[in-house]
Amino acid sequence: MGEMGEMGEMGEMGEMGEMGEMGEMGEMGEMGEMGEHVSVIIPTMCDKARGALLRRAIASVRAQRGVRLEVIVVVNGQRFEPDIVDELQARPELRVLQLDEGNVSAARLHGLRHASGAFFAFLDDDDEFLDGALARRVGLFRPGIDVVVSAGLVRRGGHDTPLVPASIAATVNADIAGSFLRCNWFASPASMFRAGAVRADLFDMRLQYFEWTYLFFRLLAEGMRMHFDDTPTYRVHADTPASASKSAAYAAFSLVLFRDHILPLDLPATVKRALRKKRVTALNVVSQHELQAGRRLSAWRAHIECVLRGGVQFLPYTRHLLLR
Repeated sequence: MGEMGEMGEMGEMGEMGEMGEMGEMGEMGEMGEMGEHVSVIIPTMCDKARGALLRRAIASVRAQRGVRLEVIVVVNGQRFEPDIVDELQARPELRVLQLDEGNVSAARLHGLRHASGAFFAFLDDDDEFLDGALARRVGLFRPGIDVVVSAGLVRRGGHDTPLVPASIAATVNADIAGSFLRCNWFASPASMFRAGAVRADLFDMRLQYFEWTYLFFRLLAEGMRMHFDDTPTYRVHADTPASASKSAAYAAFSLVLFRDHILPLDLPATVKRALRKKRVTALNVVSQHELQAGRRLSAWRAHIECVLRGGVQFLPYTRHLLLR
């Protein structure tokens, strides 16, 4: 599953502007007969354990109607299952690329550089599109809109629930950045991009975690205009192997992300203030991880920096450091 975790509660931020009504979708025809040309890029390690998931993802793309499809599967890394790669290469409706580097961000970029559609989207190999997803997104583009982002569903134990709470979904188009910092509604299966507006080099990143968080703010800094649609068009599966999102390394990298990658971007002052508050919260999370790992000195350092940067609300946490 892609990067879908909560961003945490933040203070109020300046409005980013209404995106306006998007209007009704056009009539949908059969695939290949009419509709815009859409490239869908699926990065995958192509390993045996995920073969069934990959087939499901591809089937969900091939089932789309009302668009002309280009399906690009990028096999990244050297740990692939040869039989699965051979199976994919034997399917003429797929374009299969191979990349020696085992890096999902590099795989997305590699696929994008080979894409020819007027619009492009990504799908992780354990996620799936819902019926009509791509045609609906294409139908929501209007002049001045560069990225369309849809709501999605998460499946746990056979049941679907919304990934974006209705209370936040209702605020997204009025407060693009602020709503994102409350809940991550921008992720790999959620978004479609206009190829003529969104440059491929914006996806050239080598981040270990938080690729889509960084991409969101990079698009914002570039002046890309986004529209959010609260109709679910994709499903992620929480029952697949656990992500690294709760790991100590993930938490530690968030500090690097804010300091070295996001805060240097040309973002509105209100957004930067909110990001600094977010970094303060991240320092507290890092301190907790360090304490649990028995690294008390590192835990103290993170806590002291947290408080000095304005995290006075975390002062009660000091007693945990003293007691341990």
